[in-house]
Amino acid sequence: MIRINDEIKRELSEILRADLKDPGIGVITSVLKVDTTTDLKYCKVYVSVFGDKQKKEKVIKHVLD
Repeated sequence: MIRINDEIKRELSEILRADLKDPGIGVITSVLKVDTTTDLKYCKVYVSVFGDKQKKEKVIKHVLD
């Protein structure tokens, strides 16, 4: 499970880095931790966003859309 969580974390980090290159967003994000259930059905991802509250909300909106 540790290897699976690490691989998911690595891939999500790359996706976020590529997706958030928009200069209008301009924040630093990092995937802190990934917890996957043993049946691999669900995954909880912990993400840190560095910036003010408006930029954090913009990132969350962008990622969820």
